[in-house]
Amino acid sequence: MKLFKYRKLYDRNSLSIDEIGNKPMKFFIKWFKEADEFDKIIEANAMTVSTVDKNDFPSSRVVLLKEIKDRSLIFFTNYKSKKGEAIKDNPNICASFYWPPLERQVIFKGIAKKCSSNYSDAYFRSRPFNSQVAAIISNQSQIISSYNELLNRYNEFLKENKNSDLKRPMHWGGVEILIDEIPIKNINIKSLRSQVGYVPQDTFLFSDTIMNNIKFGLKNATDNDVVAACKTAKIHKEIVSFEKGYK
Repeated sequence: MKLFKYRKLYDRNSLSIDEIGNKPMKFFIKWFKEADEFDKIIEANAMTVSTVDKNDFPSSRVVLLKEIKDRSLIFFTNYKSKKGEAIKDNPNICASFYWPPLERQVIFKGIAKKCSSNYSDAYFRSRPFNSQVAAIISNQSQIISSYNELLNRYNEFLKENKNSDLKRPMHWGGVEILIDEIPIKNINIKSLRSQVGYVPQDTFLFSDTIMNNIKFGLKNATDNDVVAACKTAKIHKEIVSFEKGYK
């Protein structure tokens, strides 16, 4: 099945670096709120999380974002699931949001770590009772004999613990993505894209030139690669206007 002729005209406004400023998370929250208020977007907090397992195989799945912090994102999962095991073996992680009606995409890269027990407990208590039960009885990513087996286990637990104050199972809790870089994309007119990448400045010392600073975030980049990236990010004109330009 060929999809060569699938085309869509992307005609919303392009993204300017001036809109983002020096606080990309604040800008992300602005975009998130706009997506959340948009009628055609069902779950603005749905994000695709990608991990790599111990055999170096990548996998992706959609989870729900539950908190946005200054430099991190939080979601909840079964630590014994495939993504939980992958994070344990390799904490490098990528999370992306795609809001087609707004022609916007945001990608986060970072390191994943478990949230504190107190934090996970607090969120678990906020969940509806049936959702608490599901977290307790579900062996996510594990093989079961049939759906009826899982359903019977669920109903039995409900019957036995109907009026109980349930405790969070230790295999279930929060995962915090500590953000390393934030590429923010806005699909531009006629299939063009504007992209701005942010790397936290406290992760490295500044080099002696703008060229070397930018190369820090680009693997094996040439001078031409850097210039091309800056043109894409629409900051090339500003750089060449400096007395020493890239040098």
